[in-house]
Amino acid sequence: MTSATTVQPDSGERRIEEGLFRLDETGTPRLRGCKCPACGTVFLGRRVVCLACFHLGLDEIDLSAEGEVYSFTTVRQQSSGSLIAPPYTVVQVKLPERIIVTAPLLEIAPDAVAVGLPVRTKAFRFTEPSGQVVVSYAFVPVTTGA
Repeated sequence: MTSATTVQPDSGERRIEEGLFRLDETGTPRLRGCKCPACGTVFLGRRVVCLACFHLGLDEIDLSAEGEVYSFTTVRQQSSGSLIAPPYTVVQVKLPERIIVTAPLLEIAPDAVAVGLPVRTKAFRFTEPSGQVVVSYAFVPVTTGA
């Protein structure tokens, strides 16, 4: 099993998918998206054409780092090659841009997860069998400062 750890920006590690996110100055993953300048529709990842109005040429943007749990499930059976030992939760998170992103939810017991839970992105890394360190992202609960 591998453990999830925070990744600092510009660490030289390979991203799980180039262009899907960038690490900001604090090491927080900022998911990348695009916004249609004609109708305002926002998409996760890169697109050339707007699927809502067919406008060509979308603007690249950073998506919000925080959102709320829209749906979730608890994984209790470890599949071959799984990076996280069960039980763990996979969430669909609704971002303020009105898009839904799916990723693991870390740093919380599965029984404590609820629809509407405020979450934020967090970087973590894992080592592939080849020895390559890969940076990915997950969600963690938003903690309020005391």
